[in-house]
Amino acid sequence: MATRGAAILACAAALAAVAVAPAGARPKQAFRPGLYVGRTSQAEAVRLKVVGCGTKQCLETPNEEAYFSVELSCPSSGQTEEEIVDLSASTIARNGTVEGSVGPSPGATENRSTEKFKVARNGTLTGIVNVSETLETGTRCATGKVTLEQALEAPASERMPRSSRRRRRAAKSRAMGADGARGASPPSGGKRAARGARREELMATIKANPGASAADLAVTIGIRPTQVYALVAKAKAERLIVRDGDGYRLKGN
Repeated sequence: MATRGAAILACAAALAAVAVAPAGARPKQAFRPGLYVGRTSQAEAVRLKVVGCGTKQCLETPNEEAYFSVELSCPSSGQTEEEIVDLSASTIARNGTVEGSVGPSPGATENRSTEKFKVARNGTLTGIVNVSETLETGTRCATGKVTLEQALEAPASERMPRSSRRRRRAAKSRAMGADGARGASPPSGGKRAARGARREELMATIKANPGASAADLAVTIGIRPTQVYALVAKAKAERLIVRDGDGYRLKGN
């Protein structure tokens, strides 16, 4: 009888706890949301964001110009290929793992890829990307094992004031230009472009200059080469452009 009474009391306590829980309370987030910044082992800058998506959490790129790519080397031909890693609102599993995807290059007859990321509860993010593909010419291209490591960006209260960052960048730029040993800083692009504007500019530039290399495109458009690589990789994944020697041209032209 005592056992039955204890069970009834336990059930009553559980119901009371549910009753006092605030209505519409949001589930506690397992992983720290925010912007994670870092680099791949190929020295590619990466910015990924942990955000809430419904009742879950997702890993995604902050904007369309922040996509990151991996470089495949093709030893037999001496050429390279850039492929974009697609993380459009990929759900984070309970254990922190995320599956990404890399689309095959135009003209690839075989594509094998592994993209796995792991979000930790301490505010770090790691990953591994491994892609290989065979082109129609029989050329085999592969990334090898590309790893990345990132950390949650420091809160605003811990960051260096923006004016101090500007002064430091200006001093560094003057020092680099004074010794003549290193070139000037790459163009910053000035005012942020409207969403999709860079892509349209890239397509127009390639149309006007078929065969232009990524370096030439960066100079013509006035943006950093790393931005061009990301835009080119995305356009290739969508089969809008193809390789033309050391450069690119619109598909079908």
